[in-house]
Amino acid sequence: MRKLLLLMALLLPLSIAAQEVENIESEPTQIQTTQVRYIGESYSGREYTPTLYRHDLRVGLGATGVSVLFYLDTTFDELFPPNNETMSDILAHYRFDYGELRLTPVISLEYSYAVNDWFAIGAKGSYVSMYRNRTHAHTGQRHGRVSLTAINAMVNARFQWLNRDIVKMYSSLGLGAMTAFGLVKESFFFYDATWVGLAVGEKVYGYFEFGGGASGVARAGLGVRF
Repeated sequence: MRKLLLLMALLLPLSIAAQEVENIESEPTQIQTTQVRYIGESYSGREYTPTLYRHDLRVGLGATGVSVLFYLDTTFDELFPPNNETMSDILAHYRFDYGELRLTPVISLEYSYAVNDWFAIGAKGSYVSMYRNRTHAHTGQRHGRVSLTAINAMVNARFQWLNRDIVKMYSSLGLGAMTAFGLVKESFFFYDATWVGLAVGEKVYGYFEFGGGASGVARAGLGVRF
């Protein structure tokens, strides 16, 4: 009798454990999954598409480019050579001294329309002015200044090669005309190029560009999209 009770005591825990295993196997298994969002994908697994704003208006300042500076500075030098054509010009040249060349930053204004999420077309203009103070060669008395101003207007195309809601990178090319007036009055074909541009922000944003041509070598400013 004692052996029978001992055997039952040993078998009872094994029976209970087997029943629990059977219950676990019969229940549906639920596995917790975590969805990972990769660059270029949304949380739903579909391709990521940033918000497209059709209109873009921006204003900026730039450091005058080498090509613009060379033209304006050369124009100044050509106006006051020691071998001018007439005697009065020669006397006028030696009568006055012309001070250091000073210039304003390039002020630019641009509007563009986004055709799609990577290409935009629009118009761009810029303004730059430079001058030299004029003093009498013998008395040192100031006699005003001579100045030269250049403005340009052109059609501009922008190619966006990194497109996110907050960060965008792009390049652009503009072609048009530059007009100089002041000491001289003339118009000629000119260009503006952005080799690398970075814009940070969504509706209101700041930007920095490195390029060449009418808008300068290094440019920075603010813009708004709508």
